[in-house]
Amino acid sequence: MLEANPMEPVLSKITDTLAAGHNVWVVGMLPKIPPGAQLSPIPLPPHPVTGWFCSTYFKHWGFQIALTLASKAQERLLMGIPLAQAVNPFENVMIDFPVV
Repeated sequence: MLEANPMEPVLSKITDTLAAGHNVWVVGMLPKIPPGAQLSPIPLPPHPVTGWFCSTYFKHWGFQIALTLASKAQERLLMGIPLAQAVNPFENVMIDFPVV
């Protein structure tokens, strides 16, 4: 969080994985990216408005992943896992499966 671009290794690995013809799995939902969206850099913490509130950074990093996948993956599938019993809503997440 205190690095200028902490997501760079993750985004590079996603790009390399897709370029090699492999799949990337994301557990949970990524933000929807409007066409033509661009993401400006986020300041190092503490954020001038939200301070040390980590949600600001988590959202930004999610957008970075979503933008990388939108520009590199050829297809995206959302997969649900059918369950026969009740599950905590925080544990009942979709699997986001961008495909090369």
